[in-house]
Amino acid sequence: MESVYKSIATLKWKNITVRNVHCNIYIDDNSLDFIKAELKIDEGIFQKVGDAFKIQFKAKSGNVSFFSKDTYLVHLNSKLLKTGQTEFHATLEIHDLLMFKPLNILNSNKHKSANNNTTFIFHLSDNDKMPYFKQLMTCYDGTVKVVKNDSDEFVILSNTVKCRFDTYYEFENQKRTQIVTAKKVCLIDAKLNDLCVSTIEKAIIKKVDDLLLLLSLYLRQRVTWIDFQYYIDNKVITHYRRQYKKEFIEWGTSYIPQLITGNIYNFLNVSFPVFIHSKYRNEIEKAIQSLCLNYGRKLTVEANFLSMFSVIEIIILKYRKLNNKEFIFTNRSEWDRVKKNLIRTLKQVVQENEKEILAIDKIGELRRYPLRQAYLSFCKKYNIRLEKLWEIFYQNNIDKPGLIDVRNCLIHDSSSDLSSILLYANYNLQYTIEIILLTILKWPLKYSDVNNESLCYVSQIRNLSEIKQIASRLLYKNN
Repeated sequence: MESVYKSIATLKWKNITVRNVHCNIYIDDNSLDFIKAELKIDEGIFQKVGDAFKIQFKAKSGNVSFFSKDTYLVHLNSKLLKTGQTEFHATLEIHDLLMFKPLNILNSNKHKSANNNTTFIFHLSDNDKMPYFKQLMTCYDGTVKVVKNDSDEFVILSNTVKCRFDTYYEFENQKRTQIVTAKKVCLIDAKLNDLCVSTIEKAIIKKVDDLLLLLSLYLRQRVTWIDFQYYIDNKVITHYRRQYKKEFIEWGTSYIPQLITGNIYNFLNVSFPVFIHSKYRNEIEKAIQSLCLNYGRKLTVEANFLSMFSVIEIIILKYRKLNNKEFIFTNRSEWDRVKKNLIRTLKQVVQENEKEILAIDKIGELRRYPLRQAYLSFCKKYNIRLEKLWEIFYQNNIDKPGLIDVRNCLIHDSSSDLSSILLYANYNLQYTIEIILLTILKWPLKYSDVNNESLCYVSQIRNLSEIKQIASRLLYKNN
């Protein structure tokens, strides 16, 4: 249900401040759409606000206050009325909106934990794979009880922050029917020195984002938080994120099984500390985001494949940098000597001036450590075994083509139709990235859907020999 708050707002951008602006703020707790504010302004403000884009937004509606430092002007218009007067309107799109509501003082103590820590309640995006941590049970007498399904497990995020997942139920009476809605939540128990926005951002929000990213990998479905609440100084503060459009939050398809077969808390307690201290942290984040796009089938197969392949390149380039494998000739003077001899040889052998110039221009690439060799070195170092899957780089002519040949064809040959093999290539690339990520995160593959035993029963793997023959004919038809 949408709530409308008639408010008086203050807008600030650059060195300009505009006060006493009448506006309506529209918030729907059950919607994933952006929060918007409709402003009715005079001509003077209309002229000023036309130069604005990102705005700091403050507003007050009775005893409820609002604040956002990330508000954007998305529409500005004027309307000529029949009376001859002109009305001026503006529409704002509000990200990371904070809403402050007074709390009933008599009931404020019930929101404090026994150890005086602060509890943050993060409401999660809809997902059908995350288990219900509480379920409703109808008794013989017609009463309904909430039954807890799990023990008191939690994930340790830091020395002062831990979390657990739960299911909240909302009951709504509509005529003679009671509507029950289950909502998955992430409960954060934290001991913080202060509760200012910057502290919460650093100590809580970033950690929850990282945790839910790993949970998305576990479920093979994107999970993020929509808003969260906490209580302080007899106020309830709600932080509405609303930075994502609905189609990007609801990533996931019901027929894809979850990746991990082990307990959620076990996986997160193992992978979370590894992730936050990993040299590949940024690369893991990009990889999971790319996988989630693939899980949700929100892009074309070609786009998903290229997005995931870029992840392989990002990880290997990072490995190459970390292990001093960016250059074959690491000594600059040695390379200068080799380069000088190569140029001299080319000038002696190549007769045409244009070809000589083009060949010399390519010499710099010879110093670079080959991506193929870096990838093989990476797999060897981390003991990543991918023999069941379609190779990224083929080892010999019998193994041709590799997935890199599919990638090169998609980028450089728009005339080729790879639709008959691309879905197979996509799944093999997905499984390859998942194995790499679980290995880096130190999670045993035997507790996953991509161990060798499980892969033997996957149709995209069992028919691989036949598919590669088809791919070979398509990719090398002109050779």
